Amino acid sequence: MTTLDAIELIKIAKAEIEWEYPLDYQIAFDEAIKALEEKLTLAEKVQELEQTEKAIEEKIKSQNKVNIEVGKRLADYEKRIDQLENEVSCLRRRSI
Repeated sequence: MTTLDAIELIKIAKAEIEWEYPLDYQIAFDEAIKALEEKLTLAEKVQELEQTEKAIEEKIKSQNKVNIEVGKRLADYEKRIDQLENEVSCLRRRSI
């Protein structure tokens, strides 16, 4: 039985006993319905948070991939700069 099914069943039971039982039962039914509705609200919020968490994790993974690629390119550029500096040094020595 789902929470929604339980809420509907309690509402039906409350309507059926409304004239035959004391007010305490009606109050108990109202509290049960309220608690189940709050449970549904919390479950929806948890689901939203889980979806948000998954989206954030995907963005982090994507950003990590970008960071790795940037790191590789930076290392390549640094190597190329070193090569060019060596070539410049060699050319300066030759021109002396």
